[in-house]
Amino acid sequence: MRRAGPDAQGNDRDSVVYIPLRAGMRMLRVEGLRGIGFVPMSGVSDDVLVERITKLLRERHGLDVSRRNDFEIESGESAAKQYRDGMRRHLVRGIVMAGIAAAVGGAVVTNVLLMAVGRRRAEIGLKRSLGATRRDVSTEFMAEALLLVFAGAVVGTALGGLAAVVLPGLFMTGPAWSQLPMSLSWRAAVGASLLAMTLGLLLGVSPARRAAAVAPVRALKG
Repeated sequence: MRRAGPDAQGNDRDSVVYIPLRAGMRMLRVEGLRGIGFVPMSGVSDDVLVERITKLLRERHGLDVSRRNDFEIESGESAAKQYRDGMRRHLVRGIVMAGIAAAVGGAVVTNVLLMAVGRRRAEIGLKRSLGATRRDVSTEFMAEALLLVFAGAVVGTALGGLAAVVLPGLFMTGPAWSQLPMSLSWRAAVGASLLAMTLGLLLGVSPARRAAAVAPVRALKG
């Protein structure tokens, strides 16, 4: 037999040994088959092949019209559908996890800025008494919020790139064709950073307004 190389699932077809069916069942001590693979002839569509196999298996299993199939048939189209459904579920899970991470990060940023406003009331009052306007104070805290989120985005991108380099060497072993490559997408990193900075600006509005509303006289007395 000529070399076939790996199949779609990564299995090495050149390491497969073919033996008679009944001899294999005796060796494995099984009484029935768990699965059968079919290769369609040229010109035969998947739908026609599935219909023929279904009819044959129903006859062999003695199933009448009122009984459901006691077997499953997986064709190329059904496998592709399962793959699309799996990717869709992973996408939904990723969106949910990203939403949770954004909510937690937003809460942290908001709390940090609110604590900064409380601790720097005297500083804010002094700046206001020296001529700083509410807009100046608000702009300062908005800039701090943006800087804080930008620093988090840089650190997160660096950690993601480090994980893409380190993890394959730690957990992925075996032939090269069986390994799942990992790489850092700069487009995704830039998009996530822009989204994080936008979220930081929105979260910085409330602390910035609270800082701008500090009365200079009362802040200096406190």
